[in-house]
Amino acid sequence: MADNARSSESGAMELRNARILRTRGLLAEYTTGQAPSGEWFALGSVRSELTLPSPPALILVGTGRSAEDAVGGLMIELETEALRVTNR
Repeated sequence: MADNARSSESGAMELRNARILRTRGLLAEYTTGQAPSGEWFALGSVRSELTLPSPPALILVGTGRSAEDAVGGLMIELETEALRVTNR
């Protein structure tokens, strides 16, 4: 699969092809990018794979010193949100 890197007009970020994380009934399609400061981020668009009274539709972000660290941070955020949603 080709790497679909892009940058904004200001050059503020570089996005790579979308990937997926799943946990406890939530799915996050995410991209990674790097800010000019060198910090990496993983930006995830989250939706429910379960039938819930009010399905989540939100954006979560993980950050780190590398793309892998940022994805790990996003996974932690996704797991936290999944626990919050399922414990309503």
